[in-house]
Amino acid sequence: MSKVKITAKSCYAPIRFEAKYSEFADVLKRDVKQIKSMISQALSTDEIIDSFYDENSERKQFLISKGFNPDWDIWFELADFACYTVAGKVIYDIEPILLEAFNITDIMNINMGEFELPASCFYIHLGNYSNVFDGVFVFSDDLECYGTYAQEVRFEFVYSHFAKTKEKAIVSTMDSNDLAKEVLSLDFYDNETSLYNAIETELQNKLELALQYFYTEDEYSRNEIEDFRISTQESFKELKRCMQIVFNTILYINARSQDIQEDWGRDVPKKKIAQIHREPNNAIKKNLEQGLTERGYTKVRYIGRQFSQTSEGKELNNQELSDKTLATHFRRGHFRNQRYGEKNSLSKIIFIPPTIVNANGVMQGKVYKLS
Repeated sequence: MSKVKITAKSCYAPIRFEAKYSEFADVLKRDVKQIKSMISQALSTDEIIDSFYDENSERKQFLISKGFNPDWDIWFELADFACYTVAGKVIYDIEPILLEAFNITDIMNINMGEFELPASCFYIHLGNYSNVFDGVFVFSDDLECYGTYAQEVRFEFVYSHFAKTKEKAIVSTMDSNDLAKEVLSLDFYDNETSLYNAIETELQNKLELALQYFYTEDEYSRNEIEDFRISTQESFKELKRCMQIVFNTILYINARSQDIQEDWGRDVPKKKIAQIHREPNNAIKKNLEQGLTERGYTKVRYIGRQFSQTSEGKELNNQELSDKTLATHFRRGHFRNQRYGEKNSLSKIIFIPPTIVNANGVMQGKVYKLS
């Protein structure tokens, strides 16, 4: 089976994209040093994207000289993929039990100034958490505004049909029917603003713009406008739900970097992974891994394997597996900025996971029942 046939069916959107546009990916592999040099000279990923559109830009002319010149509307995706490639093709895959924990974890105690990205560009795979979005690309740019430098973080949520050639695209209620991504941007100028409020503001602004644009079109009836309003609001609820998971994931990486393990992606046959893990001979193991790489498989960074073995993780897992009708309640988890060191001069993000509350049948504090 060829590499493209394998990767085109990947559960990870960036790998599917690489298979669909393998010619572009091959150019990046052959000339990654030159591409990396071009990108490193750019002011931001926005500048990179603009240069890919410019017919006279060095980057576009370089790719055309290599025999790659697709339709104009795909250059935006290619520019993003170039940034993702140069950054190391980092994919984070969240363990299902940690996803469950994030679903009942708050971020209200964290401000914008306490937020740190693990890299300038990476991808977070949402797994089965959402039926709408496959995952999200995260990009970081440094911006200047009136002499003040700040960080802009762009979140590009990828629809589940992204880079799938045989599946009908999901119709987006937020933009065009051909939309592959939903983009949210947060400017980190005000360090005192909470992450939660920043998300609320950005989503509300985007929703109002989407509705305003639709309302100005004379060709739609009143019923069509109302249907659009309802469906758009529902879509934004899903976007907000996923955004919460994304921030929880990044904060967890900050708080528990030791709970990140690189391993082969979920697409790799389990028998192959088991064979590699139990192989004592390093040379043979290396050959087995090289075979997987040549077939198009890749490693990802798993988050939460250690958490799944903690008492909190096991309680959540038992709740998921149990068919009992006995009510199980959890006190919500949260992140907070903890001071430490001499005179509390240093600070770090710590994760307080959701905890079970059912001792002697007495419920204490604010608790939430898992559905």
